[in-house]
Amino acid sequence: MTRQFIIFMLLLLIVTGCATSHKEIDNNLPFSSHHFRYEYLDVTWQAERNGDDITITGTVRNIRSHYLLNMDLTARLMSEQGNIIGRGTYADFPESLAPDKPVPFHLKYHLLPGAQGKRVYFSYVYWVVTEGEGVPPIRIYQDIPNTGTFSSPL
Repeated sequence: MTRQFIIFMLLLLIVTGCATSHKEIDNNLPFSSHHFRYEYLDVTWQAERNGDDITITGTVRNIRSHYLLNMDLTARLMSEQGNIIGRGTYADFPESLAPDKPVPFHLKYHLLPGAQGKRVYFSYVYWVVTEGEGVPPIRIYQDIPNTGTFSSPL
């Protein structure tokens, strides 16, 4: 009886461990390389300060077998008090992101003199489709976009 209970518990643990999505984000120091991975996306970026300007450059990579359509990535720079001091959206991605192909992005912010950015909050939106460029896409989830947010030190 005890042996059957242990086997049942192990099977239950294995099944529940595979059933949840796992967000992966680093806690690197500000202005160092950063990384975020969740469901369909793998995002890497680095912020660079030059006087009153902050530039965020990075790549977005589709880590699944379906294509991603009409990707938008928005980043908000936050002060130490939690106020938005800069906002930008990068929407110049190709119409569809093919599986496992990194696509670069860049956002540039001009801050008021003395403003200090401490964190960056990203939000993204895309649609999952069954085919890529040149093929009429069939949206898997109809007209429901995939959205998400994540944040890290600048």
